Amino acid sequence: MKYALLLFALGALLALGACKTTATGGGKTLSEFRGFCLTGSHAKRGNCDTNEPCYAFSAMLETGFSSLDACLAACQDEYQRQAFGNFNCASVLNKARTLCSQYCRGNY
Repeated sequence: MKYALLLFALGALLALGACKTTATGGGKTLSEFRGFCLTGSHAKRGNCDTNEPCYAFSAMLETGFSSLDACLAACQDEYQRQAFGNFNCASVLNKARTLCSQYCRGNY
């Protein structure tokens, strides 16, 4: 009986571990990426509007990549391209870069 209960508990833990959710903000589709990027506390910050950074990242992700490393490198490149001299959007760009990396990890 002890072993049956242990096996049941182990099975339940494995089942819970197999469940994936995007509630933490990752998103596995471009639509989810845009939704998470465009909403939240970063929607408007001073002179920065989330539309331009989020849609630029999204357009970059639409091109597709050959590997996880290529996708992650593209996220970093897009971040650096947009961040140069754009201090008003630092928090939005950080959020977009994080979501971009999550998108890559979920799709490559």
